[in-house]
Amino acid sequence: MHHANAPAPAPKARKPCIACRELIPVEATVCSHCHQSQLPEKGASFKKITALAGGIAVLLGLFASLFGGAQWVRDHWIQHSDVSAELAIAKSQTERGEYERAVATGADILKKDPRNQQAADEQVTAAMRWVQNFSVLTHENEKASDLAAPKLDTIMPILDAGFARAKGKRAADILAHIGWVHWLNWHIAEREIGPAAEQSFRRSLEIDPSNVYANAMLGNWLLQNHGNMQEAFSCFATAVQSGQERPWVRTMQLGGLIYNEDSQARVELVRIVNDMRKNNESLNERDKNRILGFNYRISPYDYPQLAQALSAVPPDESWATYQWLDDQESAGASDPNYRQLRHDYIRAGILELSGKKPEALSQYKALRAKLTKSDNSTLVGEVDNAIKRLNTN
Repeated sequence: MHHANAPAPAPKARKPCIACRELIPVEATVCSHCHQSQLPEKGASFKKITALAGGIAVLLGLFASLFGGAQWVRDHWIQHSDVSAELAIAKSQTERGEYERAVATGADILKKDPRNQQAADEQVTAAMRWVQNFSVLTHENEKASDLAAPKLDTIMPILDAGFARAKGKRAADILAHIGWVHWLNWHIAEREIGPAAEQSFRRSLEIDPSNVYANAMLGNWLLQNHGNMQEAFSCFATAVQSGQERPWVRTMQLGGLIYNEDSQARVELVRIVNDMRKNNESLNERDKNRILGFNYRISPYDYPQLAQALSAVPPDESWATYQWLDDQESAGASDPNYRQLRHDYIRAGILELSGKKPEALSQYKALRAKLTKSDNSTLVGEVDNAIKRLNTN
């Protein structure tokens, strides 16, 4: 029996594996070679979207960070501007003599910016100026000691902190002022006694021997506390020679000398005002009147003191200094006729003390002739004493 041959089956369609690239049936879902799924990844789009979203989130975070940083910079700049403005105010307050306010402004700055070195230094400077010009104004039923104590309690910690971080001349400056606070606690607040003030001045001078503050303060302290006169004069000489703080140094110097009954102090006072006149330094009318009233009194009991004052400097300078002290402004509303008579008496006294006795006697007699119609018995008596003294000699 004859059989016909069956037709050969058609070859199956194939495709390369997406992974190993081997040919596999087109309908295969898994590669028979590498077993890799041939189905497309349905999550690919989701992954891309997720990745994009993540990138956007990073960018947003970066922008937020940058914005926050910008806000911090802005806030910091505003704070810095405020601090700079307050620093300028503090300096201006110190320059105007508003020391207590300047100290308070410095404290406000340091609350905002505790590490602000410039504010701390400015506060110390204001505190030192406050100490140099310290005073309290009392009203009825008020005691100076009660008003001074809290102010000094404000000043001292500032100076202590400033001294702790200072070196060299600055440290000496601050230490001298700490000494003056001790003296004010004793002299005005009346709650301290002892050597603390003097010790601080001398420690300051150990650091800086020419320190203007320590020298002037120690000099004044010695004059007020019956210390060594020559040392006091030397301290003030050093302070004056420094060329610093001249008006303040003179205030301290005159404050220790005016009304100091020691004969050395009386002579030194005339020498000081004579130098001030020659150097064209200013002297207020109040101090001129105080010096005239203290050093140039005309009375039967004060001639030895007057003689000390009139002979403290060379005759021509003595006369010029007296005229400078008793100028028209300081004379004020005093009787101009008596003022001229007093000038004649002082001029004759300078001639007598300089050894020009005939000229002095002549002037005393001329003055006595003018005084015959005067009611000033004290001046009449002193002129009569001078004439008798010269006629006897």
